[in-house]
Amino acid sequence: MLTKQDLSEIKNLLKPINDKLIEHDAQFKKIDVKFEQIDKNFKKIDVKFEQIDKKFDKIDTQFKTVNKKLNKIQKDLDGTIDFFDDYRVKHEMRFDRIESHLSLPTFSTT
Repeated sequence: MLTKQDLSEIKNLLKPINDKLIEHDAQFKKIDVKFEQIDKNFKKIDVKFEQIDKKFDKIDTQFKTVNKKLNKIQKDLDGTIDFFDDYRVKHEMRFDRIESHLSLPTFSTT
């Protein structure tokens, strides 16, 4: 059986270890607090990124709408240009026939 002196010696041997454990525990608590702050900051950053993503989604939708409108305008312009090119060619041929029939000098646009 252990005597009081044996227990006292064991206690004296374990006291520095216990003190170190208490000191480390306090340091771990400080680290945990810092990690909690970091986690809060990351959550704030995540929220901001989500807001930015939503804004980019809106912008992307607007660009798609604008792109569709531009494509429609381009098709309309292509049709208009084709129409007037055909119109010009037909009139050029007509003018050439009229000039030829009337023996007029060729009209030059250049």
